[in-house]
Amino acid sequence: MSFSADWLQLRAAADSRARATTLEAALGNALAVYDPTGAGTIIDLGSGSGANCRHLAPQLDQRRNWLLVDNDATLLVEATRLCSRLLSVQSLRTQTCDLAQQLSTLPLGTATLITGSALLDLVSQQWLEQLVLACRQARLPALFTLSYDGRIQLQSGDDDDLSLIAAVNQHQLGDKGFGAALGPMASQVAIKMLGTNDGGFLNANAAHPFENPSAWTNLLQMVSIFAIPAGLVHSYGRMSGNVRNGAAILGAMFAIFLVATSVCYAAEAGWLQGLGNWEGK
Repeated sequence: MSFSADWLQLRAAADSRARATTLEAALGNALAVYDPTGAGTIIDLGSGSGANCRHLAPQLDQRRNWLLVDNDATLLVEATRLCSRLLSVQSLRTQTCDLAQQLSTLPLGTATLITGSALLDLVSQQWLEQLVLACRQARLPALFTLSYDGRIQLQSGDDDDLSLIAAVNQHQLGDKGFGAALGPMASQVAIKMLGTNDGGFLNANAAHPFENPSAWTNLLQMVSIFAIPAGLVHSYGRMSGNVRNGAAILGAMFAIFLVATSVCYAAEAGWLQGLGNWEGK
């Protein structure tokens, strides 16, 4: 799908105000370590008229090379006109590309960052999985912003407000060219995919105070890790009409846990030479 250049320009200022400046600062610091020479390329997906480049480029640590990707060649011409004048852009290239079908054509081998704005709520879960896999394989950092999360605040107080919000969210789930769109779920699904086994949204998992702010929440989490699975298999036993079935499954789970814990502890303690660090495994 494509958008009007005039409409994209109208929303640019509001989009800039809605961005997370702390993430942008962290990105600048990360790129200074990840690509200190600035030789790599920042690939901006669904660039439109280049609003993401115009906002983000001045926030980074140094002048960077940019590749703007969109399926609308007319918008890319406008993006080139607006972005090429930025002093914070070292070089600027464009690529007309149908991201739904041609994701594999992107030059990820020379990239230093994958980014996009107001994009993820338009794509399908299957497409996002492909993108995350490509980023993982190329060991690329990613920054995606301005994903619609389903929250709408209306000031009218009209009786039809809830119906309107439901209709908008339903429309957001429709096919935008990538398959059934993630819509309001996009931001959380993306965090889940990008954060799996890599520390979560803030790269600290439950060690971060946003997720685990006190000793009590830490205790609750540790108890829940055991209580919830045990409760589920007990529920299975009740539902199947034989509590012993649930007890048998719980016993098997406990045995597997003991074996895995013993192996991991032995590796961490150095008793098993050559296995390395198994923390978190």
